[in-house]
Amino acid sequence: LEEHENVDQDFISRIRDLITQLSRERPLYGPSWVAIVDHNCREFFFNRVTGETKYGVPDDFPTLRDMDVFGRTIHEMFYSVTARGINYITLPQFDEICASKKYNFGMKDEEKRALIKGIIKTRDEQDVVYYEDFVPIGRALLLKWYRQQYPKGGDWLKLSSKRYGFFYLNKMTGETTFRPAQYEREQLSLFLQDTLKEVE
Repeated sequence: LEEHENVDQDFISRIRDLITQLSRERPLYGPSWVAIVDHNCREFFFNRVTGETKYGVPDDFPTLRDMDVFGRTIHEMFYSVTARGINYITLPQFDEICASKKYNFGMKDEEKRALIKGIIKTRDEQDVVYYEDFVPIGRALLLKWYRQQYPKGGDWLKLSSKRYGFFYLNKMTGETTFRPAQYEREQLSLFLQDTLKEVE
C-alpha cells in the first residue's frame, strides 16, 4: 500500500493498527496472511497479526492444495445414513444421500449409478461403497450442489468457514485457493460485460 503516493499514509497506519488490535482480541480463523486485490487488480498481502503489508507472495503464505475444505461435510454426509464406525454404505443408503432434502442434488438414477460405477464392492453378499471411495464422489456431489445454487456469476465463488476463514472455490474444477485474484478479475470481467450490454 505504501507504494501509492496518493494514499494517506497516516490513514493506512491507523487502519493497520485497528485491524491488528481486533485480530489479537478475537479468535483468528484462517491464515494470518490475507491476499487482497487493489484498485489496479494487483494482488497484495496483509498480515492480520503483525499488520505488515507487501506485494509478492510471502514465504509463509498458506496453500489450500493439501487441505480438504469439504472433509467435514463429506464425513457428515456419509454418516447421516449409517452408524459411526462403519466404513461402508449400501446402494440404498447412497440413494438416500442423493435424495437428501438438505442438499437437493436432484439426480436421476442413471446419474447416480454413473458416479459409483467401478467402485462398487461386495460385502456380505450385498453391493457397498466404502468411505475412501465415497470421498471423491462426495466432493463431486458438493460441486454439483454449488453449481445448482450459483448458476450465474462466473466459475469462482467466495466462501468462508471457521476453520479456513475466507477462501475461493472454482465450482467447475473444484480448485480452492486463499488468493482472490482470479475471483476478482472474473467479477470485473462480468461487470464490464453487463455494462456493455446496458450501453448497447
